[in-house]
Amino acid sequence: MKKVCEVLAETILTVISVPLFAILCAVYLLYLPFDIIRYRKMPYYRNFKVKYSFLITTKSEVKIYNRIVSENLPVEFVRYGDIEYFVKDEEFFCVVGNLSALKRRESGTSSVTRSAKFR
Repeated sequence: MKKVCEVLAETILTVISVPLFAILCAVYLLYLPFDIIRYRKMPYYRNFKVKYSFLITTKSEVKIYNRIVSENLPVEFVRYGDIEYFVKDEEFFCVVGNLSALKRRESGTSSVTRSAKFR
């Protein structure tokens, strides 16, 4: 009886998991080309040439940067290795990433890798 239950459970799991996995792969393969094309048209990619990573178009820093560019706001976008932030009138706002990197910047061990100024 125990062997029958194990075989039955294994069969049910296989019947459920294989189609689910196939559906997830199909959705991924169908979504990926559209996401890459959309990313390549964004100002974030055009200005920084950051390599595409899965779902990068949904990240907050990419959305905020694109919005700032599209509205021509007088804001500077600065990237330090693992952090990204915006500067306006010498003040930080909207820091994204590892905040401990700001401490490294203050101690002088880090440098600006990319920046963009608007207006």
